[in-house]
Amino acid sequence: MSLDTHLAAKPVCQFLRARGLLVHDPGLHCGRDQAWIDRTLHVLPRFVADKVRVWIREGRGCRAAGAVEDLEMLLRRWN
Repeated sequence: MSLDTHLAAKPVCQFLRARGLLVHDPGLHCGRDQAWIDRTLHVLPRFVADKVRVWIREGRGCRAAGAVEDLEMLLRRWN
């Protein structure tokens, strides 16, 4: 049996999903915004990228609570 090297992922996933054979793993999917964030952080100095990652993680957590802190407030809290 040979596999077609020109198979498109979307129809294959639809086929598998229709038969209950596709397991959804959100950890494998990266949205367009997250991909941009990852590319941008990759070119920053590590210590800056680490701080921005924490700010993003904290901001996402605060957003759920309804109060997003800005970067300046987080930097004051870190120092």
